[in-house]
Amino acid sequence: MAVKHVKQYYEEISNQYHEMLDTLKDFEKEASEGLVEPERIEQIKQTIKPLKDNYERWSYMMFLLNKPNRNSKVKKWQKLQNQINKNKNFDNKNTLEAVTQENEETLQKLKENH
Repeated sequence: MAVKHVKQYYEEISNQYHEMLDTLKDFEKEASEGLVEPERIEQIKQTIKPLKDNYERWSYMMFLLNKPNRNSKVKKWQKLQNQINKNKNFDNKNTLEAVTQENEETLQKLKENH
């Protein structure tokens, strides 16, 4: 898979995420008008969780993909990224260490259930 394919895939994930946000705005409007039951809101949160998690994970991967290799350029690049992504906080659950730990826990649960 070439970098251009990764970028295309991320673009598709990003479009789906933004579509979800638009849909959620409609639900928020209906909820504020009392047209949606509280149980439905919890169900919606559970429904969107995989999409949100995928978007956050891919965003973090793109962050790493675009990170410069030279240490001399990293500080300037990080400053620029902080300006661009003021509203985008990468959750610590998307770091390599956190994903590896999550995988280890899943494997352990699988072995326990076997």
